Amino acid sequence: MLVGSMFVGLSGCKPTHAPSDGCGKDVDCKGDRICVDGACVEAPSAAQVGPDLEPGPELRPTAGQGERWFRGGPGHAGATAAVGPKVEPTPLWTLELGAVVFATPTLAEGPKGLTAYVGTHAGRFVGVVLDGEQGGAIDLDVDLGGRIWATAAASEAESPDDLRLYVGNDDDTLFALSPAAAAKGGDPIAWRQRLGNCEDTRSPGPEGARCDVDGGPTLMPGGDLLVGADG
Repeated sequence: MLVGSMFVGLSGCKPTHAPSDGCGKDVDCKGDRICVDGACVEAPSAAQVGPDLEPGPELRPTAGQGERWFRGGPGHAGATAAVGPKVEPTPLWTLELGAVVFATPTLAEGPKGLTAYVGTHAGRFVGVVLDGEQGGAIDLDVDLGGRIWATAAASEAESPDDLRLYVGNDDDTLFALSPAAAAKGGDPIAWRQRLGNCEDTRSPGPEGARCDVDGGPTLMPGGDLLVGADG
């Protein structure tokens, strides 16, 4: 009887407040509705958004040469001054690179304009033109020989001829790449540096990964490069 009484008493407790109809993010809302100021509302259509907007200055991506740190700073908050789209974006092009792309592309002004530079798990490092008639075309294609996990660092350059990209791979090697040299038919690898003292870089387990250059290179204000290994 005591247990039954306790069950009845607990099941009869009333909530202290009514369930909230508010939201904290878009996924809290049903259907196509979005979260605005804590409330779920209908998302504006392209027709509702476009004509009422006054033209403003063109906002370019900021994750390129102007930011030395991956994701905007040592805290990796990913903050940016760029304004996001008002309506759902649509793909302009897609490109199959033949292997896993784990890293975040680095955006920089290359020989053919704004270009996304990224490596694959097959050791392939490419530069893909973003804008104009050549959007989606490969402008840089080099085999670095080892799996690439890290996001490349881009130097601050006054012109595309001076641009350098720094990226490492699982073959314990850090590379400096010159897109301008590749565009002129030269060697895209400006220099390479083997790091650590690992003898068998392909062996399984921690020893094989100890010297892998998997930590995205960070270009310091004084010009030094910082990288991290996997072990």
